[in-house]
Amino acid sequence: MTQLSNVFQFFTAAVAGHFVGALVLYLNHRFVFHGKLGGLPFLRNMRRLHTLHHRHTFDDKVNQFLKTPLWGKLSLSLVFIMSGFIISPAFGLGLFTFALVYSRRHRMAHNGDVSRFALHHMGHHLKASVNFSGVYPLFDRLFFTHEDIK
Repeated sequence: MTQLSNVFQFFTAAVAGHFVGALVLYLNHRFVFHGKLGGLPFLRNMRRLHTLHHRHTFDDKVNQFLKTPLWGKLSLSLVFIMSGFIISPAFGLGLFTFALVYSRRHRMAHNGDVSRFALHHMGHHLKASVNFSGVYPLFDRLFFTHEDIK
């Protein structure tokens, strides 16, 4: 029975990590990339890169502005590792799985995918005041920032 309990705890922590990652992305996207926090000196460069991403959404440079810079990759790696030590390895794994899902879906959305996730994300590029979640419209619905874009 304890082995099953351990598997359940691992799975629960991984799912929690995945959805915490999605929530953090939503909050960062809304309040740093598109909000006043992005004006803070130490966040200004992140916001500038995101602005370039929006500027080149529909042109031939789109894939140049989908890449995470090396400092961003190193920062994210540190977060995954530290959460694995501080919270639990399963939670860190959940954060990592979110990063993989987000990365794949984001690239697909900008390269012709027509799934509902891609359409939700591209709706944000057409109207930057809605649809901040990037992957899970649930967060936009929860925080009243969801909008169907036709």
